[in-house]
Amino acid sequence: KPYTILKSRTRSGRLEQGMNKYMTEEQLQRNVVGSARELGWIVHFNWRSFHSPKGWPDLVLAKPPRLIFAELKGPKGKLRPDQEMWRDVLRDCGQEWHLWRPDDLDDIYKLLMGEESDGQNTDNGVSR
Repeated sequence: KPYTILKSRTRSGRLEQGMNKYMTEEQLQRNVVGSARELGWIVHFNWRSFHSPKGWPDLVLAKPPRLIFAELKGPKGKLRPDQEMWRDVLRDCGQEWHLWRPDDLDDIYKLLMGEESDGQNTDNGVSR
């Protein structure tokens, strides 16, 4: 089953135990980046965000004709005002922007595969 690439891995590559609700933002990013790359997406993220504009999305994923901006949060994380500003600006420019949490992994994988998700993501707004 292709979902195995979404399992949480430690820095050494070992699979971690636990459910998505315990996954950190860092673990979520490793899962999304690894899955996207395996599926042919080009992925950009900043190693050290203090050199980036405040609020800039955590990930930019490209696989023509799609370009996705994604903000990653843990199970209870909230958007800061600067992140909301970037969300609004990117959407107003017609860009696809998503807020992804560990519980969204199935929908994220479907999106990366080019399938439709069930729309459970709480802030999955897209302007095209």
